Amino acid sequence: MISEITKNEHLLFRTSKLPMVKKKAIWDTIVAKVNSVGTVRRESRDLQKRWYDYKRRTKAKLASNLRAARKTGGGRPDEMEVLDPLEQQVASTIPVEMVTGVEGLDSHELEDFETFMGKC
Repeated sequence: MISEITKNEHLLFRTSKLPMVKKKAIWDTIVAKVNSVGTVRRESRDLQKRWYDYKRRTKAKLASNLRAARKTGGGRPDEMEVLDPLEQQVASTIPVEMVTGVEGLDSHELEDFETFMGKC
């Protein structure tokens, strides 16, 4: 599931130009592949939820590792959470800014935030 979604991640999540019908077709292809090797029948929404959950947990690990690395002296190695191969695949789809934040942006200053968002 993870490898199929990461292969199509740009089309599924990063482009608004692709019609929803084509995105649904991609999801249907992924569902068919997953169901061909599994014993439990999955639907598109099941795989999407599993993907979002897995991505959320991977992002949390990355953020935890970043916090540990930013401690005085670079933190302790035993505080770092090792990513398994699937988590590494998922991590490759997470923009760095989603983990580190956008440098120079103070979201508490709403006016500056709105100006920043207008430039994106």
